[in-house]
Amino acid sequence: MVGGLYVTSLEKIRKDIESPSEDLRFAAWFGLYSLVIPEARQETERILHGHDPILKVLFCRFLAHIQEERSLQYLTQLLQDENNHVFETAKKAFARSHYNKKMEQLLPLLDSPRAQVRRYAIETLASAGETKLVEPLLNMIPTADEELLLIILRALRYLPDRRVIPVILPFLHDAREEIQYRSLMVLGANYEAKLFQAHKILLKIIHHPSPVMRQAALWILRRRPTKHDLDQLFLLVKQDPEPIVRQEALMTLRHFPNEKTIENLMNTCIADGNKAVILKAEAILMEMPKECLKTSLRKMMSHSQLAIRHKAMLYLAELERGSRSLCTTFLKRLHTCQNEPERIAILEALGNVQHQDAIPDLEKLVTGPLLTAYAALNALLNLYSKNDIARIVHYLEQPEINLLLKQVILRHLINHNAYDALDTRLTQDLIGLLSNENLNIRYLAAQTLRITNNSVTLKPLLQAMLRETDPVSLDYFRGSIVQLFIQQPVLSIDLLREYRNDRDVVPLLLKLSQEAGMKGPHALSLAKALLDPALDLLSSGFKPLLIEVFSAFFTHHRLSLETLFLELKERRSDINFLISIMNRLEGKIQFKLPFSILESWLTEHDQDLQGSIINLLGNTGDRGAIPLLVSILCDEKRIPHHALAARSLRRLSGLETSPP
Repeated sequence: MVGGLYVTSLEKIRKDIESPSEDLRFAAWFGLYSLVIPEARQETERILHGHDPILKVLFCRFLAHIQEERSLQYLTQLLQDENNHVFETAKKAFARSHYNKKMEQLLPLLDSPRAQVRRYAIETLASAGETKLVEPLLNMIPTADEELLLIILRALRYLPDRRVIPVILPFLHDAREEIQYRSLMVLGANYEAKLFQAHKILLKIIHHPSPVMRQAALWILRRRPTKHDLDQLFLLVKQDPEPIVRQEALMTLRHFPNEKTIENLMNTCIADGNKAVILKAEAILMEMPKECLKTSLRKMMSHSQLAIRHKAMLYLAELERGSRSLCTTFLKRLHTCQNEPERIAILEALGNVQHQDAIPDLEKLVTGPLLTAYAALNALLNLYSKNDIARIVHYLEQPEINLLLKQVILRHLINHNAYDALDTRLTQDLIGLLSNENLNIRYLAAQTLRITNNSVTLKPLLQAMLRETDPVSLDYFRGSIVQLFIQQPVLSIDLLREYRNDRDVVPLLLKLSQEAGMKGPHALSLAKALLDPALDLLSSGFKPLLIEVFSAFFTHHRLSLETLFLELKERRSDINFLISIMNRLEGKIQFKLPFSILESWLTEHDQDLQGSIINLLGNTGDRGAIPLLVSILCDEKRIPHHALAARSLRRLSGLETSPP
């Protein structure tokens, strides 16, 4: 009876282990796992050794939830399955297990005939620090091929042990570089754990032909640095051909903060041709204890090499920014120094120390030889705050100041957005620079004037634009004028009024006005101003250009046609113009016009214009226009307009739709 129940349960288990329901599947697998009868064990063995990968994957997923030794035994069997998907699923299930002795279950897999199983067992045991792995690995080395040997060496790096050393040492001389490197890393792990005195070996390897080996040896030495290695490290920093090796040697030097180390770091900053190495040396230099570094730098300010003296002054100025005593020291050197390169170095250092006592001396030098003046000006720019910028702007007025220095000042004004420093007089000086022969001066003067947003600059900018031939400057002048038009639309009208008789300038100004209307919020006020009778553009032959400008406003939704229509309905002179625009835009944009105004126009204008007005009646949206259109169709005197009236009538009746 009981046996019969077991059989019935086993049949139900076979049915449910592949059920779509996850709960049923888990219950079925748990039932099979829990049954202790021989039939259940036979069923389990059938699944483990069968050829159905789906059942094996499902079994792996179930076993991941069971935290006991038997489940791990099953998983180690599934890890050896030939199906790769089963193997990967078993790996994931094994990783999820928290059974405290699970690693011991992997030791037998070291003898697996499958390479990927052996690799998994070795890497998993090594990452867990399983010391029982060391002896089997050492036994495998004599017969291992290259691939397996690399796996073993990678694993032994995480298992420092004295037994490893005599076996690994011969591989340092192997012909294969990868084997040498992995062996060195194993010895490094034992050296770091103080299980092996490999110091002499490592000092030899830092002169190895391979840069990878040299770098690795230095990396290992850095774990247990000693001052006896300094001379070797200095030599490598100076002479090694590989930047990556020089950087590794530099990183070891950070453990020895003394005068000799600092001097070597300074030499590297000056003499090394690789930017990454220089940056690394500078970073380590700045990590040195501040007092030690300051003392060493002060001594190096008297070094025989100008480059080292220069670098020492710059670094010291950074460390003691705002120091009055250091500023005084630099000024004394400046007064006694006759060598121009060194004077430039001192001036640069004065700019870095940033103390106000240096200003009088620096101001005297701005009118001196160009290189000295350039260095003095840059130092002054570092010293002046944004509030004091007016103190340096006056140099723009002085004719003896070199154009290069004026460019530096203008660039500084632009970068600091220092428009407050530009009074009316200086603005006029900048306007004068717009006609300078030097292209850079013209461009920078325009940039500086632009930040003032001063309407006084508009006409000079336009005149400069008309003269300019450089495309970059030309584009900048154009952008500056458009920006002023956006902020003050009336300025464009003032210019148009002044240049209305110039057939070359008016089209340009209309284009600029169009750009301003497209970018700014004042398209309506600009449009009304352009149609101002006092400006008289419509009768001056510029009507096609105006139509183009207005069409752009309407089609890009910067301006409403209906709004402009209502604004100008009483200005009879503009009706012709408005009708021209409406006819041009018909079918491109949707608009509705007041029927009453169009009806009054129809009785007031000539035959040609009446046709255009009849055509526009279809855009009123007012069905009150239908009787008028019908009367036109019935009027034999208006036969030329019948087609237009019929079309407008169809639009009002909904029988014809203009494309949006």
